[in-house]
Amino acid sequence: MCTRRLHSVCQRLQILRFCGLTPAVLLRSAVQARECSTEDLLRKKILTRSYKYAVERQLPNIWLIGWSFGTELVLKYAPEHASEFVGAILLSPPLHRVHPAELDEWNKISNPLYAFIPEFDDYLRPTEARERFKPIARTQVVPFENCKHLWVGEKSVNSVINALVSAVTGQQTTLPTEYNGPVAEEITEP
Repeated sequence: MCTRRLHSVCQRLQILRFCGLTPAVLLRSAVQARECSTEDLLRKKILTRSYKYAVERQLPNIWLIGWSFGTELVLKYAPEHASEFVGAILLSPPLHRVHPAELDEWNKISNPLYAFIPEFDDYLRPTEARERFKPIARTQVVPFENCKHLWVGEKSVNSVINALVSAVTGQQTTLPTEYNGPVAEEITEP
């Protein structure tokens, strides 16, 4: 992932913190998983480590957010932690490595599940996504017009971030595009 794009995403995620939201973001986990190994145990360990970070710090209102490969980690391994997170949002889920039995695990829990699908996604388009997510009836498949898998461009980024905040807060939200308040303190490991 481009460092500049990652920095832009991180800045926008800071806005979520100012809104009182705590997303357990799996962007870093997705990148690490691709570089390390394809073994399921390692993937699960990476997700667990990211999730454990939020839980140990007793962060409120935890939502799991996966992007691309990270969505598959959420779909495969999050149901066993259902009591400790509010819901999950999938950005550009390719659904390459998720088996029907793993999707079925989501029917045993009640956490909200959103799938944000770009109109011109490289792997899964909105029409196909509706069909593929049918096994999880409560999944809200949200299509995004004129967007692609990587959510490139301010219009795409703003629309997906606003939709993400709206899903988490339960009310239609449009975040400001400029911030003139105090700068957030840097978060460091204890």
